[in-house]
Amino acid sequence: MNDKQIDQILREFSRVDKQNVPECISKGLDETLAQLDNIQHKDKPRRVKRKVGYAASVVALIAFCVLGSGFVSQTMAEVLQEVPVIGPIYKVDKNELDATAKKSLNHVYKLFPELKNYHIGLVVKGTRKHGYNTEQWDIVFTKENKEINTLDGDARVEIEAATGRILSVRQKKEFSGTIVYSNPSPTSEQVIRKAESFLKQMIGNESQDYFLRDIGDVCEDANPAEIAGKSFLFFKKFSADERSSSITVEVDRENNINYFERSFYDALEITANELNMQEVQLILDKVYKVYPDVKELEVVRATRGKENVVNAVAHERTALWLHEKGKHRLVIQVKFDTSGNILSLYRYSTKGFEKRFSDQDTKEKAIALVKELYGEKSNEYEFARTRAGTSTYKGKDVALNAAVFKSVNNPKKSLSIDFQGDGTVLGITVFEEK
Repeated sequence: MNDKQIDQILREFSRVDKQNVPECISKGLDETLAQLDNIQHKDKPRRVKRKVGYAASVVALIAFCVLGSGFVSQTMAEVLQEVPVIGPIYKVDKNELDATAKKSLNHVYKLFPELKNYHIGLVVKGTRKHGYNTEQWDIVFTKENKEINTLDGDARVEIEAATGRILSVRQKKEFSGTIVYSNPSPTSEQVIRKAESFLKQMIGNESQDYFLRDIGDVCEDANPAEIAGKSFLFFKKFSADERSSSITVEVDRENNINYFERSFYDALEITANELNMQEVQLILDKVYKVYPDVKELEVVRATRGKENVVNAVAHERTALWLHEKGKHRLVIQVKFDTSGNILSLYRYSTKGFEKRFSDQDTKEKAIALVKELYGEKSNEYEFARTRAGTSTYKGKDVALNAAVFKSVNNPKKSLSIDFQGDGTVLGITVFEEK
């Protein structure tokens, strides 16, 4: 979008009947248009950049005011369709929910029976591109029987308008300052079964396309040290023609479900069909050399594109998220360039050793690994030094040791291999400064 288009969009906003526009929008538009007029005679590249900033600011202001007031006129809705950040958003009467949305909402009531005692305080329909990039119903609930003009209620349900697919269900929970279970604390196995059973009830046969990837603690907002429940991340199985997505389910400390949300990934996602599986197998063989205790890995997600590390050259790279079969937690992330050279390798686990791997052992093991991973190209890297460091594990500082290599051909390029105290590799990273 160029500066002329941005001008046109903003000025179309200014012609909307101001009797039907919240004051905050009208004032924000006037101020923004005044700023645009002030920069007409600046040099073009800077003017475009500043106008984009002003346009983004006013769009954010408009979105805030529209959602805050719960209202947008038909004229303004049509203009909003031209703005790339958000689409048209309408406040509607709850009786206007169509049959598809009502069916989905009734399904939500079955799995979240508490919501039957709540009241619908606001219904909004529209496209919010910072969310699911689809037209959806936002249904906001209140414990009190009243209408509200904000999406921040006591509970909220998001439903895809076209299909009736339930996108999210969120309930606010009030916790006391200490953990007190009304029933005996559920075991991990009970909680896992609860989450898996809920997912099957919520999305039916679609649940067969997901596996439990990770389990984490949910902490209280007021007291992060207090555990309010468990969070379960279900990942969609890597497939030939679909990009990755995930579902998060939270089980509170009384073993009740209070949160369900779908998540979708960005345009860098690639499918299994877009991977060269022979190339992937060569990468897996290298990973097994670093982590011989990992017996069998499967790809659960893949992305491709240029990636910038801070103060580093951006490489065209493929990234794989690898999961060990039969285990819940994600194990490894590996990134490699178009020649199959590993740019980074990281294991999502640490054992928290307090002792430090010796400098001599760090050097010897690192040199051997570089030869195994880079083959003939290992001659490019020359051992430079070891480096001691620390990390935090379960609130304690733990010892790490790293071996640093410098590129013989490129003085701005280096390679680091980080070890835990028992000699296990925590990560491998290639750096190339600009």
